[in-house]
Amino acid sequence: MNRHLFILLSFLIAGIFCSCKDEYSICNQPKNVAFSASFYQKISGVELAATAPNLKILLLSNNTVIFSNQTNVGMFTLNLDPLKDTSRYIISLGNSMPIDTVSIVYTSQSVLVSPECGVISTSSITKIITTINSIDSIKILSPTVNTAQAQNAKIYF
Repeated sequence: MNRHLFILLSFLIAGIFCSCKDEYSICNQPKNVAFSASFYQKISGVELAATAPNLKILLLSNNTVIFSNQTNVGMFTLNLDPLKDTSRYIISLGNSMPIDTVSIVYTSQSVLVSPECGVISTSSITKIITTINSIDSIKILSPTVNTAQAQNAKIYF
């Protein structure tokens, strides 16, 4: 009798482990949505990729540090708050360079990726406003911020 009970219990335990579905790895599509920008300089009319000597970025609304003392950064990504229509940042490109304030104005919408992956918030940039201290200008390349990881802006300094 104990042998039959052992076999029945073994099948029951095996059935439980085989029937469980890992709900955390069922999404095989990208869900990371981030604004992406790269640094550039114009030298004698020629546009060249550049790096910020010592990048610091703070979220202006609550002084959250996003990057702190990152050396020789050529590009960066930021998450935009889908509950707001503007994100403001304090950007310092180097220790001896004056700081700038950058405001990204956008609209957000929820997009269903799939039933397995759920919903993401994508954004559409309408404009980027900056002070002109160290930053010379900002050019929007791709206004759509989604999972494609495309470069959204070029920052000239």
